[in-house]
Amino acid sequence: MSVAERTVGVGAVLSDALKWRIANDAAFYAGWLATGSLKTAGGANRFVPVVTDTGVAVDVYDKDQYYIFQSRGIAAFEMTSLQGKTVPMMFGNNVVFRVADHIGEHTGNWHAAVMRNSFGDMYKTQDDRRWTHRGLWPKDFFKDGMSRSLEEHHDEIVAEVTQWLKQ
Repeated sequence: MSVAERTVGVGAVLSDALKWRIANDAAFYAGWLATGSLKTAGGANRFVPVVTDTGVAVDVYDKDQYYIFQSRGIAAFEMTSLQGKTVPMMFGNNVVFRVADHIGEHTGNWHAAVMRNSFGDMYKTQDDRRWTHRGLWPKDFFKDGMSRSLEEHHDEIVAEVTQWLKQ
């Protein structure tokens, strides 16, 4: 997902100062939401405001691209890269080593999973395959951060758009 796909088109109508306030607040809220929902340190520092001629957006540094995937969600997948490898697993205070084999075999032990349909929409389902990542429901940091910022600056946006329409 490129920055252009996460851009809100407020374009030439708004002043640069207001676009920067919207983008800064959106980046702050996106980071705040990410830090709270992922329990990661420094999440708020990873989100960067972006202002262009056509709108405002929130981006992340190249090394933090995983925030985009966590924001959009991840569908369940078989962990085929682990085939034959020994994997340490924590059970309480104990470390148990398991060999990843029979990946994708059905076990009959059902657990919740997140999948994507042919349109790319996420839905919750049940899965019983071995060594399958269960997926991650979308967190929507970017969208929710931008929505909060736009709500906060609603009166300023209306005032500037009204002034622009009167010209």
